Amino acid sequence: MAGIEVLRLGHRIERDKRLTTHVGLAARAFGASKLYYSGDQDKTVEASIAKVVEDWGGEFEAVYVGDWRRLLKDKHGEGYLLIHLTMYGLPIQNIIDEVRRLHREKNILVVVGGEKVERAAYMMADYN
Repeated sequence: MAGIEVLRLGHRIERDKRLTTHVGLAARAFGASKLYYSGDQDKTVEASIAKVVEDWGGEFEAVYVGDWRRLLKDKHGEGYLLIHLTMYGLPIQNIIDEVRRLHREKNILVVVGGEKVERAAYMMADYN
């Protein structure tokens, strides 16, 4: 199986500190290797995740990205399958077998929204 990475969109320091950290820790627990996050850069989130990795081991890191659109474009160009988690999308049970099949050959970038997600995220994703 290929790898999994996660992008958390629109981090806001005062509102989302715990949420973004929890997204990263859940991603790590499910086998992802990296959390990218956009919005406000927050060294506290990065330090919290680094501390968990230091204490518990594994290969995982949190990385700030200033331009999430560029990241999606680059990952798509590298052959990643882009999956945007949204309550407006397809029911997971309808596509999970196809995603599992594709994941045997392709890396996956899971996109998790925050504040109102821009239309570009929906349009760039392979699955919503």
